[in-house]
Amino acid sequence: MDKKTQVVVTSNPRGNNISQAEVEQCIKDLNDWFKTNATSVAKDLQSVKPATDKQIEDLQDNVKLTIPKDLIALLKVADGKFQLHDSYKTLSVQQIIEQNEVNAVSAFWKKNYLTVAQDIDSNYLIIQCNSDGTSGNVVTWNNDDGVSEELNHSFGLYLENIRNGLLKKELEYIDEVGLVERAN
Repeated sequence: MDKKTQVVVTSNPRGNNISQAEVEQCIKDLNDWFKTNATSVAKDLQSVKPATDKQIEDLQDNVKLTIPKDLIALLKVADGKFQLHDSYKTLSVQQIIEQNEVNAVSAFWKKNYLTVAQDIDSNYLIIQCNSDGTSGNVVTWNNDDGVSEELNHSFGLYLENIRNGLLKKELEYIDEVGLVERAN
């Protein structure tokens, strides 16, 4: 009997999980994409050094949170200025500490929030940190309204979605705007 097997995958078969090795590969892929397709972003990234273990320890001590491993992997590549979706760029370790202090005075702030990026309109990308060092939800946030939108279940998956969007040519980089959906 001749059988044909057809596999149709419309989502990631591993579900809502991503390994540390996959996160690190995703960051490398994004960095490589920027070098080839977004030279201004690549120049920005060349101007920053990786965060040190000491800086990451200081971050954890200052914000009183277990820093998600996904974020640590990114900070060890670039201590800030890493282009994310839209005009969001990651903050440096020092900027994260400072911005968390500013945002913490908001009535909408929660103790497990960690500010990781800012857009050109002073909206923030927040990771809702879990105590086990994994990243919780990634959300957009502002001081006036609190959480605006839930973007993903983890920072690693958020990065993977950006990478996949770029590789599928669903996203493009536009100077002064950021990574945006490609017009059809």
